[in-house]
Amino acid sequence: MELMPATNNRITVDFIDLTNDGSIFLDDHELEILSEELEITILNRLVKWCSFFEENRGKCIGIYEQMMHTLIEAAKTNRMFRTQTQHEFKLSLMFYAQIMASRKYMQLDKPEDARLLLNVSLIFGKYPGMLVRSLKKTLDVLIVKLDGIKFLFKELFVKYEAPLFLTQNIHLLDEIEIDALMYILQGNNIRYFDKLPYPISKRESHFFMNNVRSNLSENNILARGILFSKILIVNPNYISEISIFLSCNRVYLNHLDVLYRDLDYWKRAFKILCGVRERNIVPAYHPIALSTLEYVDFFVYKKYIENINYSLKGRTAQSITQAVADWHDSVDFPETQELLKLSWGTGKNEEINIKHKSGNFSIKEMIKGEELFRESKELKHCVFSYVENCAKGYTSVWSMKKEIKGEYKSFITIEVEKQEIIQVAGKHNRELTLDELIVVELWAEKMSFKFKKYDFQELN
Repeated sequence: MELMPATNNRITVDFIDLTNDGSIFLDDHELEILSEELEITILNRLVKWCSFFEENRGKCIGIYEQMMHTLIEAAKTNRMFRTQTQHEFKLSLMFYAQIMASRKYMQLDKPEDARLLLNVSLIFGKYPGMLVRSLKKTLDVLIVKLDGIKFLFKELFVKYEAPLFLTQNIHLLDEIEIDALMYILQGNNIRYFDKLPYPISKRESHFFMNNVRSNLSENNILARGILFSKILIVNPNYISEISIFLSCNRVYLNHLDVLYRDLDYWKRAFKILCGVRERNIVPAYHPIALSTLEYVDFFVYKKYIENINYSLKGRTAQSITQAVADWHDSVDFPETQELLKLSWGTGKNEEINIKHKSGNFSIKEMIKGEELFRESKELKHCVFSYVENCAKGYTSVWSMKKEIKGEYKSFITIEVEKQEIIQVAGKHNRELTLDELIVVELWAEKMSFKFKKYDFQELN
């Protein structure tokens, strides 16, 4: 007799029965895959969660669909959900039951709203002794949207000083990061939390608590906050500058441990950039000041592509500024066969053609090192320095060509990461005109890509 398979089959049937009305948009094949992916205990817990919302569907019409999707996602990836004790589970359900009993109409329009509400319920279940006021009292002034749910968490648990970038990103925090947040909310110093990804000094912890911005990324929030603090200590007056400095830094975005290893290098880089901004340094024979993105690309290329031993010791803001300008203008990359011969992707990406009042355009992904090199040469920018990141799948780069006298020529370069456009640049990294931006937006809509607006502000 095989008890486990039979039990698993029974739970799977229960789950299929709960979802066979199509309300969470899973077909039979997807349900079968889900039952195979999840351990028996997790699948059983998921069934209980779904049963709760199904039984109370009439009281939670506005959140039912998003919650069902979020519960399935949580069963796969949310460790706090997956490791709940029976007591914690009951308290989390009590959290939702009290919200429903309040008769406050709830409407969750986005997945992040539901993820946030679920994480607050999981925290409610795990840390009931940390409540600073009752849920009932808090619900009296709650608006159940993303900002309202953040307010809900704050009212329930925040009594002392709290790092805003953690409380504003509860829907993105993993189990350890939530534990770190709750450790801080108990009045403890983050320096003594025993699961920190990187050590943090007393002064750095002050910046960590008060100055880290909330728009860091969608993962490793705690680690990014610590590294943010370690670099900010170089010049605390440039908080806006460091946000841009890190948001366009491919090492910070994709290789946190490498950035930590080379922390002295990146502190010097930020110090140089602060010097540039303080004195408004502009390179010779260059009409405008260089963007933060241009400096960061230079620092990344010099250290991680050209020479791992490259150092910024003894270099001044003025000398680096001129070096960055010369580097972009000359596109003086080593034409090594190794980099030029790199290729990636399938080569099957469709070329998109767009007609607009400003002209005819075609946009296609570049999938060879020689294509990136040619783009750099033609548009006088550093996109070739992205070749290894493209080859490793961290990012993709697209060439937007414009028809000029019957011939399509490179015109705009677009970088896409995780279905999001994070950079656009014309020749010499110039800003886009409104018409050009409209063309990019039309293409993005066809490709289901989103814009990362923050970086467009930097490029302007």
